[in-house]
Amino acid sequence: MQEYGVPFYLKVDIEGAEHVCLRDIDPADAPAYVSFEASEGRLEDLFLLAHAGYTRFKLIDQLTFRQAVPPRLHSGGLATATLARLAKEQLRRVPGLVRAVRVFRRERTAIPGTRASSMSSGPMAEETDGPWRSVEDVAYAWIYYVRETITSNWYDVHAAR
Repeated sequence: MQEYGVPFYLKVDIEGAEHVCLRDIDPADAPAYVSFEASEGRLEDLFLLAHAGYTRFKLIDQLTFRQAVPPRLHSGGLATATLARLAKEQLRRVPGLVRAVRVFRRERTAIPGTRASSMSSGPMAEETDGPWRSVEDVAYAWIYYVRETITSNWYDVHAAR
């Protein structure tokens, strides 16, 4: 940063150590946009950005490149999703099933005519799906979605100042 200055966009993907970078973002000298991989058990990473002055957030499913929005509290959708999660936890115990589902999911969610692959980080900041949300909304979505799953979903958080 001393040589090139503050980047416009900072993508942090250091396999579970994102907090090491995020905690050092200086609010007085921060990039306009930051994204990082959401890790189970690391919800505080989201709040590190809020404390650094970021006010707009998105949680993006990296398999579909769509915004992860949880159902309303006390909805039928929440009950259905909770039951589905419990079923997935049981299915995870079946040998060989996890790998078969991952392969099927990757083939099914491929986006025809795009360059995005299963190894792509997807679109940046303003090109991501859906509206910007508050830190509270994204924290709730994080709690709802970011966990070990049978389909190997992973999520990126995008933040804007």
